[in-house]
Amino acid sequence: MVGCQPIEPASRLEVPALMVRPEREAAIDFVAADLAAYRDMGQDVYISPGGSHGSSILVEARTGASTEEAWNRVLSFLTADR
Repeated sequence: MVGCQPIEPASRLEVPALMVRPEREAAIDFVAADLAAYRDMGQDVYISPGGSHGSSILVEARTGASTEEAWNRVLSFLTADR
């Protein structure tokens, strides 16, 4: 994750976004700070209780666990009235 600087591009978003991270990454200080900044920008944040990085959070074969909660959160975001 070295070199990952998502806050600056996220600050330019003019549409709603859902920031998704696995729990183990969200526990890292600079990631937790990023997630807090996203919330402060009015963006949605979802912390997956398990999982992998990126879209692998939605793939049971990669997470080794149910991805139902993650899918429900993503689909809820995508179908929300704004």
